[in-house]
Amino acid sequence: SAGRVFEAAYMAVRRGFRCFSVSGEGTVDPDLPVETAIHEFYLPLLSQLDKAGAADINVNMPNTFGSSLGGEWDEAGMEYFVRSIKALHPDITTSIHAHNDHGSAVEYSLAAIIAGFDRVEGTLNGMGERAGNTDLTDTVVRLTELARIHAETRQKARARASRVAGSMAVRSSLWNERYMD
Repeated sequence: SAGRVFEAAYMAVRRGFRCFSVSGEGTVDPDLPVETAIHEFYLPLLSQLDKAGAADINVNMPNTFGSSLGGEWDEAGMEYFVRSIKALHPDITTSIHAHNDHGSAVEYSLAAIIAGFDRVEGTLNGMGERAGNTDLTDTVVRLTELARIHAETRQKARARASRVAGSMAVRSSLWNERYMD
């Protein structure tokens, strides 16, 4: 399927198009291991687009059937996907496109953001095909919540470090004041 996608993209490049978004939706089997999808579909296609003169490329990883996190496409698989793509093509952006068939589109999208994806595709209220797409409103609320939790955790860690450092300073000064003849 990468060959057919490239043929269409190459015709577009010859007609002056320079910006592309490459999606595996409909071409990448969700049951494939992440390595297979990367090495047999995405990387060959990206190399060909690069050679053809595409200036701006986005790589989209679809969650077409709205599955929840698990199997090959869990957080570690998504992180591997981003690292593999950007290792060879650092200027390429990555995006996630999740459907909400199992009520997990927001969770899946948040995991993708944490794994390093650049963009989330979705709709304002999650409306879309079948059960809908990622609800961007809910995603922003959840990101804000995660940012608050992260900030509070860092603040608590700093306070704890300050208490420990202060405690050590007091202990060492008390120890330094003691002596034996």
